[in-house]
Amino acid sequence: MSDMVVCFHLQILYFFYKVCMLGFIAFLCNCFAFFSGNPFYNDWYASCYNTIFTALPVCVIGVLDQDVSPAEALRYPELYRSGQRGEMFNKRSIFGWLLNSLYSSAVIFFFPLAVYSGLSAFRPGGQVSSIQDYGAGMFTVLVLVPNLQLYMAVQYFTWIHHLAICASIAIWYLFIIVYGALPPLWATNAYKEFIEVLAPSASYWLLQAVVIVITLLPEYLFRSLKWALYPSDYQIVLECTKLERKQTSKQQHGV
Repeated sequence: MSDMVVCFHLQILYFFYKVCMLGFIAFLCNCFAFFSGNPFYNDWYASCYNTIFTALPVCVIGVLDQDVSPAEALRYPELYRSGQRGEMFNKRSIFGWLLNSLYSSAVIFFFPLAVYSGLSAFRPGGQVSSIQDYGAGMFTVLVLVPNLQLYMAVQYFTWIHHLAICASIAIWYLFIIVYGALPPLWATNAYKEFIEVLAPSASYWLLQAVVIVITLLPEYLFRSLKWALYPSDYQIVLECTKLERKQTSKQQHGV
């Protein structure tokens, strides 16, 4: 029951978080386009965002995620009270994820905008960046951030979790390469966008690292402080289990 509560609330909140980010990004794009409908990125990027680029980790969370092991759940029955008290899924947690999505979408939108608009030469040949270059670069970070966010939201990891996150990111890069290789009539403004424009640009790769750090670092610090100062029941159990394992390991090695 405790594992089901944690999986259920995390799956809903994470989906809410990534959908809100896409919605806020779309709103900001419309504002800067003066509500003209001029797209900042290809329509297929947004169409595949929830269905392909960020779908696999959510499915893995729903199937495999757990807060503590079954043995620990039986050993500490008080863990079952967290769901009854509404500690895992409440208005405060929803509002927290909403604020996180607002902050993340603002960084993802405005930071690339400042970088791309300030570059006098974006391509190696001296050409400046265009709106589709900015849109593709921004959307790359929009795919990376929610996938990497799981490394802070999830406490229980298996190789399947890592595979799902890495596969989702790899699918995005594969998609933008394959889709961009299609004839211009089909690929439209994404035609050879990655191969000829983004990949040769050092600022494109540097932008990803900088935006990811700026976006996820506050969340990491907040979760670390909350874990240290106001831990939940299952977090206390996890820490106790770690200490017990360390003591057992020392005893086995005669330390």
